[in-house]
Amino acid sequence: TRRITIVDTCGIQPVRVLFCECLDEQNDIVREWIQLFREGWFPASTTRPETAVTFQLLKTFQEINLAAKTNLYDFTQALNNLTDNAGSQDVPVSA
Repeated sequence: TRRITIVDTCGIQPVRVLFCECLDEQNDIVREWIQLFREGWFPASTTRPETAVTFQLLKTFQEINLAAKTNLYDFTQALNNLTDNAGSQDVPVSA
């Protein structure tokens, strides 16, 4: 298993993910980013992803941005507050 940071509407959380070594139609191992996509997570990278955001979060941000003109920085700060409003933890960042 590997630790991946998932950003969702309820905050930023680390989760352990076990990627399968299943084969696709061409008998190649299914790439990790494709497996994350299938789970409904948008990876920050296609090579060894360590951070992903849920499609639900992307949709939520789009709706809030269009309706209230909220920028990404303020939206991210709100997610940080949902995760740890005391500010005692560092926000995980993908390398």
